[in-house]
Amino acid sequence: MNKYIFIGSYTEYSADSIKHNDGHGICVYRMDGKTFSPVCEAADIINPGFLAISPDNTRLYAGGEADSYGIVAAYEIDPSNAELRLMNTVETPGSGLCHVAVNDRTLFAAYYSSGDAASFRIAADGSVEKYVSMFRNIGKSINPVRQDHAYTHSVTPDPTGKFAISADLGMDKLTVYRVNRETSEMTEVSSNFVRAGEGPRHLTFHPNGKYAYLSTEMGCCVVVFDWDAEKGVLTEKQIIETLRPTKIENTGADLHITKSGRFLYMTNRGDNEIVCLDVAADGTLSFGYRKDCGGNWPRNFAFDSDEKFLAIANQFSGDVTFFDFDAESGVIGNPFGKIDLPQVSFVTVRDF
Repeated sequence: MNKYIFIGSYTEYSADSIKHNDGHGICVYRMDGKTFSPVCEAADIINPGFLAISPDNTRLYAGGEADSYGIVAAYEIDPSNAELRLMNTVETPGSGLCHVAVNDRTLFAAYYSSGDAASFRIAADGSVEKYVSMFRNIGKSINPVRQDHAYTHSVTPDPTGKFAISADLGMDKLTVYRVNRETSEMTEVSSNFVRAGEGPRHLTFHPNGKYAYLSTEMGCCVVVFDWDAEKGVLTEKQIIETLRPTKIENTGADLHITKSGRFLYMTNRGDNEIVCLDVAADGTLSFGYRKDCGGNWPRNFAFDSDEKFLAIANQFSGDVTFFDFDAESGVIGNPFGKIDLPQVSFVTVRDF
């Protein structure tokens, strides 16, 4: 089998009042040893900044981050070479679609600008049907600039497939939805507020399904929860800071946990580091070490299926940097390769 790198990037991005139009959209590379060969590019929708691949590796779903509408795209993945074939696109209400996730026959989407959480039914052929649920969060928190209204940053399915959890930066709120696996409709079950001003971003679950971990964008912390997979209830048990003492402004970004459940990693943009946290038997965290991310603005990262390396998407330096990784010790090793692409925002690795 070969390893393939799937990368999402912004085709239009504004920073410091300058509009950049140099992103390539979705890019696929084949990994040969420690070198990379381009396979294909797809720019069928604007700003495919977040991607999700079906559990069987046959379909790729992309969320397009537009100012005034939402759009998702479905692609068929050629199992022989990982080339992409567009199946369909679906436009939706809401704006600033920033996150997608897939589970069974349901696609989940988060709309940052409009504060929406949505679910879509996936057809038998893998294409996306019209959305079946859309919940708009209403509210704000203590930061008058960044939390003046709801900003939904992610919607993540739980390991059982029975629930999905939205993280709202603007409200400092998590909302748990029950998911009807026959129709993909969501109904609200419970909710939690985290410490004011933290700005929830991404959520991941421990491999044992008992604990959930939330990265906060504004606070650069990880919040640890017990997870009741029968009732769909989160109970906060710890919050741990990840920043070094610094005057540099930081925003927390992505987080992932290893298959063993022993190490959790989070990236911070500003210090441009990835932080390793040791995971105890009860799911709580302690600081391990920090590592330079190899570029500027580490928005997203991923391990390969064997956990022999990790890839970090550095948005502002325009690269995906690869590091050796030892899963037994949790140590991130030296960088060994780089793919240069403007405005990268997402990376994942799959075997074909």
